[in-house]
Amino acid sequence: MISRLASRGQSWQAHLFNGVAADELQWRCTAGNGLFTAYAAGDYQATLTVKSDPKNNTSDLGLRRVAVKGNPDEFNWLPLVSGIKAMESRFFDPRLNTWVEKWTDLQARPSLVRLRLWSQEGSDPYEVIFSVPRTAIIVNQPPPRVAPQQPRAGAPNR
Repeated sequence: MISRLASRGQSWQAHLFNGVAADELQWRCTAGNGLFTAYAAGDYQATLTVKSDPKNNTSDLGLRRVAVKGNPDEFNWLPLVSGIKAMESRFFDPRLNTWVEKWTDLQARPSLVRLRLWSQEGSDPYEVIFSVPRTAIIVNQPPPRVAPQQPRAGAPNR
């Protein structure tokens, strides 16, 4: 679930590779929106990143998915956008009233996230800024248990 990202482990920080922005967004989640599939069992480490293919001199923005209890070298790659050379992420911290390169506060979320994608080095980036939902972050708390319903008097048993 996206709402549990901060409590289940996240890492958002800035990187450069060969002078080009090579940021990654990482989170832990189960099947659903955060994994781009409803058909996966267990917890996964998902990483939004740019992966280059030196053989074809191309690179793609995609999602690297690794089972938390699996081998990190055995991952599933889901390409999302082809021809992306670089990705930069920044996070708006309202406490500082500024964009920061790294978000490590597990008790809070950034109010905004800015992604910039370059289709080729030196070109103007595509930029998107989106808000992060303000939901309660529950750290290591199991889901509530629901007591089984007792049949009403006179109601037929099913």
